[in-house]
Amino acid sequence: MNFRKPSKIQEKALPLLLLDPPTNMIAQSQSGTGKTAAFSLNILSRIDISRVEPQALALAPSRELARQILGVITHMGQFMEGLKTMAAIPDPSRRNQRFEAHVLVGTPGTVQEQLRRKLIRAESIKILVLDEADNMLDQQGLGEQCTRVKTLLPKDIQTVLFSATFPPAVINYANRFAPNANVLTLAHEELTIEGIKQLYIDIDKDNDKYATLLKFYGLMTQASSIIFVRVSETTQM
Repeated sequence: MNFRKPSKIQEKALPLLLLDPPTNMIAQSQSGTGKTAAFSLNILSRIDISRVEPQALALAPSRELARQILGVITHMGQFMEGLKTMAAIPDPSRRNQRFEAHVLVGTPGTVQEQLRRKLIRAESIKILVLDEADNMLDQQGLGEQCTRVKTLLPKDIQTVLFSATFPPAVINYANRFAPNANVLTLAHEELTIEGIKQLYIDIDKDNDKYATLLKFYGLMTQASSIIFVRVSETTQM
């Protein structure tokens, strides 16, 4: 996977994640800093391959992110013979079938429903990971769904929570969700991902945005990009 040396978050988190007995963790980390690899290594190191049952569960705010996480875990575990990973998302082709895999990744609402219907066996799960906790709290009901998922799992599981930001709401939620956790926060200069430049452009009026964007793209050479807007109507402009 072309890792040459650990990233900041990997360097700090992995020794704590891999402690025995396992301890909870609350960590600050942006997308692109290697956090998925960090919690994936912890998950894979604790899996008992001989038991094909859910042992680790990762929750993400969207199906797209859940699939990305699943891809990383599957790729990193490719040399663990017999490892089974699954996306815990609705699949009409396997309705009412149990999720038989070592690692499950999904979104809070769907996982809660599968646990409630006993399609995910909770008793064997020993690791719970929440990725992008701040985004979960921003989206209606996801934080509450995560809490309900945790109440359906064994009391002694290792709980790992990652968040890009730590506003008061996230801190309060994290401390309740992962008590007695090791807490890792980054210095301001460590929050910017190496290789990514961040800048802003002052614009007088809203309707100047499009013209400015066109000029901006005239200066860039990359083949593709993603533009985020505040409301969906703006995407049609």
